[in-house]
Amino acid sequence: MSFGSSPRIAKRVVLKVGGAALFHPGGVRKQILPLLEEFQEDQVLLVAGGGDLVESMRSIHRIYPEISADAMHWRCVELLRHSMEICHDLAPLSGAIRSALDFQHLLSAAPTQGQRWICVTSFYSRDSADSIPEKWRPSSDWNTTTDAIAWLLAKMVSADMLALIKQCSIDPRWSMAEAAERGVVDTEIARLSALDRESSLRITLRQG
Repeated sequence: MSFGSSPRIAKRVVLKVGGAALFHPGGVRKQILPLLEEFQEDQVLLVAGGGDLVESMRSIHRIYPEISADAMHWRCVELLRHSMEICHDLAPLSGAIRSALDFQHLLSAAPTQGQRWICVTSFYSRDSADSIPEKWRPSSDWNTTTDAIAWLLAKMVSADMLALIKQCSIDPRWSMAEAAERGVVDTEIARLSALDRESSLRITLRQG
């Protein structure tokens, strides 16, 4: 009696899609679909950035600096729900993870093949932030963008890889600290990843 090889266990990959893609015709499809070819056998969780949606909040905060940075941060996190839904409309893939319950189901199951958008508030919100280990928790201010939030997701789901998709010129050899110095990633992902040097999580920069 012969036995086949053991089924391959899907890797878990987090892809952060820059919000700038939303504001370029065809940007979401042009960035995402070619990249997904590389991860056909994996479980891919996609996080959408805010782009000009979030930049408008920065502009408001410059006009009204008396509003706390913390309050503006959580407003921006809520906006990310809308950018995710737009990305999902443009490229539905295998569906979306929208709620905390959906996220708990994801954590309780072994990774399986497929590509799904994930709403940031399903795992990171004002109400849930205190339950996140402090060493993983991004600062609730303008130092944090979806770069650091995608890193947090990768840690929470024990991802094998985090890929940050950028439309600007990048060098894939840059460390997170070097990329942060050049303004390519936020300073929080550089800080958090520096505190997590023993991790097996692989972080890569990709040209979108």
